[in-house]
Amino acid sequence: MLDKLRDDCVQAENDDLTTILKPYVYYKVHHERIAGMRTFPYDTKSLIEITATVMIPLLIFILERLTR
Repeated sequence: MLDKLRDDCVQAENDDLTTILKPYVYYKVHHERIAGMRTFPYDTKSLIEITATVMIPLLIFILERLTR
């Protein structure tokens, strides 16, 4: 897509500002989206939630066993 926009810009007969800026805007928007992506599928908050979901019932089970 970027190559097509760049080629359109180079082959354009008129020096319309929108034609010239389209490749830059496309690159800028998509580059920012890619830079904002995480490299791993989880973050700290979800990791804590998953750990708590597993640990709380386990702790209750252990405490229940100790009190018997």
